[in-house]
Amino acid sequence: MCGAAGIEALRGRGAVPLGETGGGISAEVLCGLPERMAQGKGGGLLAAGLFGFDGTPVAVRTDVRAVNAVDKLTGWGLLAGRLPLAGHILLVGGEVGYEVVRRALVAGVPVVCGVAAPSSLAVSLAGEFGMTLVGSLRGERFNVYTDPGRLDL
Repeated sequence: MCGAAGIEALRGRGAVPLGETGGGISAEVLCGLPERMAQGKGGGLLAAGLFGFDGTPVAVRTDVRAVNAVDKLTGWGLLAGRLPLAGHILLVGGEVGYEVVRRALVAGVPVVCGVAAPSSLAVSLAGEFGMTLVGSLRGERFNVYTDPGRLDL
């Protein structure tokens, strides 16, 4: 119920589907993101990393919850005058839940990936707003849940 009300609130705030922001993200780039993020994170904490479509690391933040690390990244983007974060990929080191997708949407991130599977509400939100959502990103495998148009598979 809370998530459904949250989606309605996003619509009420004027959130609109994300536009096309280029694309052509290769499977090789996606599969390399977890290792690149691990190089920039501290031990024992969950991380969120922001990358260019070519896999170039932009920023990594850590916290005890992945959603808190996403808050740190979006705060960094705001303070640095970089919002919206179009043309970027967000990777979280945990589950891609509704709150992660909501924060990415507000920040304008068109591609969200997680090393774990997303929640069904996260998939619904990403699908409604035209976000590319990738989950279970491990090794050379991953699942694409919504809008594969930004990916070169």
